[in-house]
Amino acid sequence: MESSKPLSNNLPLWASCCNPLSYLQSYSCPKDDQETLEILFQEFPTRPKSLESVGVFNLGASFLGPMAMIGYLKPDGIIDQLEALPNDRAYMTDLLGLDGQVYRGRDVRGNEQDIFTPETWIPYDTFIGHQGGKHFRDSLDRAVLATRCVAGNPLWTPEWQYEAVFGLYIGEAMSKNKHIGEWTWRNMLRYVRSDGRFAIVVVLESGPFATPYGVQIPMGSFSEEEVDEAFKNMSSVKKHKMFVTSGENDIRPGYNRLAVVVGQVK
Repeated sequence: MESSKPLSNNLPLWASCCNPLSYLQSYSCPKDDQETLEILFQEFPTRPKSLESVGVFNLGASFLGPMAMIGYLKPDGIIDQLEALPNDRAYMTDLLGLDGQVYRGRDVRGNEQDIFTPETWIPYDTFIGHQGGKHFRDSLDRAVLATRCVAGNPLWTPEWQYEAVFGLYIGEAMSKNKHIGEWTWRNMLRYVRSDGRFAIVVVLESGPFATPYGVQIPMGSFSEEEVDEAFKNMSSVKKHKMFVTSGENDIRPGYNRLAVVVGQVK
């Protein structure tokens, strides 16, 4: 099972239907994200400022992973934003290189747009700096400086490993097929060095993802029990804990709860 690669996934749909510009509609640090980050900062099994390398898996143009993990990084450490899609990779590379200037691009309809992109993450900045970082504003500014964007696919065989891996809504987004979702999480952990740590955030009981342009992308609808059982059955996992958000906030309509899985590989 662990050596067989999935034959189908959602990457072509994400690539064709979600231009990076469409992700950046409003980042106001919703209560769901605050609750998720609080769990991460309380439960992630390692010390602040202790990691030399972190790999962040993400579908879409997002600073949230690097910002969430920056408090665990040594001053000279590095975060790799592992982007599977060429358009997201190009976007993040340009954004990191422009150092806070205006990013120019085209939306899926071909219309040119300018977005002052780092500004969208400023609402997260103070919250993460105080909650996760151990000194003021240890989030956006330092995350930009510490992060590089590289090609990385959660379905590929890894060619390198990190002391820790962070994944945000990856397994359930790769396919409606739950086997592919579980295989994705398992393969992401192959990017972790021996005795390394991981944190995986999963949207529970997810329906199809509605893109800004009306396309429905099918997702694996995992229950709380299925996620916990999937990590329990992974031979590479030494120990893990799963925490579930309250469901009092809607991260988006119809999606009520998130699972935060933290642990250590063998």
